[in-house]
Amino acid sequence: MRIMRIVLGPLRTNCYILSRYDEALIIDPGWHEDIDLVFKEIERNSLNPRYIVATHGHFDHVLGVGFLKRRFSPVFMAHEKDLNMILRAHEIAHRFLGVNAPQAPAPDYFVREGQKIFIKDLVIKVLEVPGHSPGSIALYIDPVENNVDKPVLFSGDTLFRESIGRIDIPEALPHEMIRSLKKLVNLPRQTIVYPGHGPETTIDHEIRYNIYLRELLGEELNEL
Repeated sequence: MRIMRIVLGPLRTNCYILSRYDEALIIDPGWHEDIDLVFKEIERNSLNPRYIVATHGHFDHVLGVGFLKRRFSPVFMAHEKDLNMILRAHEIAHRFLGVNAPQAPAPDYFVREGQKIFIKDLVIKVLEVPGHSPGSIALYIDPVENNVDKPVLFSGDTLFRESIGRIDIPEALPHEMIRSLKKLVNLPRQTIVYPGHGPETTIDHEIRYNIYLRELLGEELNEL
């Protein structure tokens, strides 16, 4: 298993290329003007992108999807509850940043809680984590199931290093975010977390030092 991170666009969104042998899953290819950076990594490593997964439908996570689909024909996956957000991503990008972007395509397939995505013999599990958006998801790699050293989580914009995703924006669900964060902090503490923005972290680090988690979850963190 190999994980490559490429930072894209004005919001510094993390796009990840998760590969196993020659197959790849691309997570959050979010900025159309930088998509050549993703192309170069794919071609440099002779990868076959089988899937694209959007952790949620915000424009900085989906605007590069159409370019990748035209070039490599991967299957695009996201949660159904963010469909409208995905289809309007170019309009929202224009409203907030004044950029002209192409419309992102609709997902080919809607994912759900507990679904498994396979890259060769690598098993990636979908976790529903609504809050930052109604259809936010995370992707989890279990070390026992995959014979890897440590569990891995791609958390999207739900959990960051010493922060959490915004819940003061349109369509956010604050009460759902609390439940979603509880789900994530109950993962093994050694889980390596690759967020939608910023540096990687671990569940252990966030339990210890994330003041936003402590404000939302309170004494529940002390029991972990």
